[in-house]
Amino acid sequence: MTLVSSLSWTDKDLGLYLHIPFCRVRCAYCDFATDLEKTGERQLFLKSLTEEIERLPKSTQPLRSIYFGGGTPSLLTVAEISQIFSVISKNYSLDKNTEISLEANPEGLNEDKLAGYMQAGVNRISIGIQSLNGPELKFLARGHLLEENLRALEMLKDKGINYNLDLMIGIPKQDQNSFMRTLIQVLAYRPAHISSYLLSIEEDAPWFEQVKSGKIKVADDDLMATLYQQMQFFLSDQGYKQYEISAFSLPGKECIHNLGYWKHQNWIGAGPSAASWLAPLRWQNPSGFKEWINCQKFPDKGPEYTTLSQADSVLEKIMLQFRLLEGIPVQVYTNLHCIYPELELGSRMQRLIQLELVEVTQTHYRIPATAVLLSNRVFQEYLS
Repeated sequence: MTLVSSLSWTDKDLGLYLHIPFCRVRCAYCDFATDLEKTGERQLFLKSLTEEIERLPKSTQPLRSIYFGGGTPSLLTVAEISQIFSVISKNYSLDKNTEISLEANPEGLNEDKLAGYMQAGVNRISIGIQSLNGPELKFLARGHLLEENLRALEMLKDKGINYNLDLMIGIPKQDQNSFMRTLIQVLAYRPAHISSYLLSIEEDAPWFEQVKSGKIKVADDDLMATLYQQMQFFLSDQGYKQYEISAFSLPGKECIHNLGYWKHQNWIGAGPSAASWLAPLRWQNPSGFKEWINCQKFPDKGPEYTTLSQADSVLEKIMLQFRLLEGIPVQVYTNLHCIYPELELGSRMQRLIQLELVEVTQTHYRIPATAVLLSNRVFQEYLS
């Protein structure tokens, strides 16, 4: 089922996600929709991406955000990123507040490329550092070394661009001392934003069988909890606010694009595996490159819609807002309870408060910082 004509234009503000599926090296822990680039695929990808952007729903409002994710978007040249921007600009309006993020790996970023991306319109970089410990990087089979991480951080600091860096918790052989050394080194560069992720090996990841058999031992839950709390205390002491389960930022430097997800705002996506949410409709592209290309060749056989009921949409909105440390306004929650009594929102909240997984402030229901690692139990309360 293709996009119906009634979705051609909307007055809703939108975020735009673009999935760049290519990687130079497949990381051992990764299960994302990525692969090593094959000859001829890039031009085919750019052509198909252009066609998809032109077919996506448009908006009368400027785009809230654009996010180049992947994969490794920084494998694309400045000319190729500019080409994509040209297509976006012909189909959407932007303004000075539009956040434009691009994910990058340290080894693929140099001064000329960074300057070119910025000139094309990129105003935020998200760089996959993961660790500043050499043996940990080698164990992860990252395509870059410690020296490249440090060079990239120095360059981003010198250019003065708004940037995020990713850190990983739970790397095999990582301990409190090595993680603290990484945190201290990272803070010397004063990034505007830090994202942290607990290492999780999913079934499609190259490491999966080795972890399952015990050949590779990832950190246990107790150690990951200790490292996470260590990070919370240290970053808070250094002036960073934890505004989301996995995200810390300096004041005013929160990621606008990701906030759109957690606030249940509308977004559209292009590229393999990219998802879209235009209330009440959701759809997602195939993950495989060839399958996605076929969707562009035969749009009448494209991804099908899922229509969320009002009740499901309310429960999802609450669940997503609990990813934010500020939580959900008490008045908003109370109003939803009054409008949808069949959802029994009051009893759900009472259970969470009694379990001390949610606390009540003067204005919000929120997960306390001490219970963030138990947030999955909160989410489960709103999955049915």
